[in-house]
Amino acid sequence: MKYITDYFWIGLIGVTAANGAAWWRYARPHIARRPELRQGYKRLILNFVFWGSIPWLLMGMGLSVGSAASIFDYLKPREADPWVLGWYAACIGIWIRCLWWIFKQGGAQELADHPGLMNLPLSKAEHVRLLACGLSLAQIAGMTATFCHDIPSPNRTIRADGYATYFVVYDGFWVVVALAFLFIAIGAVGLYVAVRWIRHLKVSERWTGKTKTKPRFILVWSVLWLSLAGIGFSANLYMSYRLVSVYRDGTAEVAEGTVHVLHEQPEDGHAEGDVIMIDGVRLVVNYFELTPAYRRTIARGGALREGRTARVWHQNGKILRLDVKR
Repeated sequence: MKYITDYFWIGLIGVTAANGAAWWRYARPHIARRPELRQGYKRLILNFVFWGSIPWLLMGMGLSVGSAASIFDYLKPREADPWVLGWYAACIGIWIRCLWWIFKQGGAQELADHPGLMNLPLSKAEHVRLLACGLSLAQIAGMTATFCHDIPSPNRTIRADGYATYFVVYDGFWVVVALAFLFIAIGAVGLYVAVRWIRHLKVSERWTGKTKTKPRFILVWSVLWLSLAGIGFSANLYMSYRLVSVYRDGTAEVAEGTVHVLHEQPEDGHAEGDVIMIDGVRLVVNYFELTPAYRRTIARGGALREGRTARVWHQNGKILRLDVKR
């Protein structure tokens, strides 16, 4: 069984090649009627086999020389293994490149002009675009389900030891990642708008005048925004990943006992976070800190209240996992 899971990626490359061969078989009747389409079919099918094989080759690298232990690790992206995350990033990048080709570089029309591929009746470019949108929604739904699978919550069933898991560092890590992408996306959109605006006004030829102030301001602001966000979030993501690694590798310290609250952070902040003592270990929970660690304070409905019994996995005063006894 382990042999199969270790080399399953080779079989997926074979399936991709077999699909390419099937597409060529579907294309042959069309080529017989219109020989001038032969090169177009060959180019499209070879591109499909090439780009379709890249994710499985990357998966093979992760299993052979990386830290991924089996193909099942690729169903657990929330554990933030770098090879698994790189695999998802590559898949997303390839899919975005395909969408760009379909919608911006005439790919939809090219596929419509070469019928028979995928054995679907794609007779018009609009049909190809609709299919691409449908597949994109399916991809988004599938990835969302994979990333959100088995997220612990306060309403989770109480285990035999009487504890229920309120928080795991993986949840906080993806909040940090989402915020990083949001901030970078804001800067990228601003940069795109500024460049398009400048091209429309031909600013490169006429750089003076009041009409050029707004696009120049947006351009400078976007570059600064991307620079600061890129540096800040890169450093934060690195530190966040180190905390995730500590928990995943089982090297985090564990403290268990009664919760003693030494200080509470006001709801509006402007003060140190909640200072908690459990089994002689001092822990800080700061709602306004961008960290993957637990940061829900008492004033905002946090679970670490005076007198409760809790078990925490922690590192440098930050809580990586929180179990509370009911």
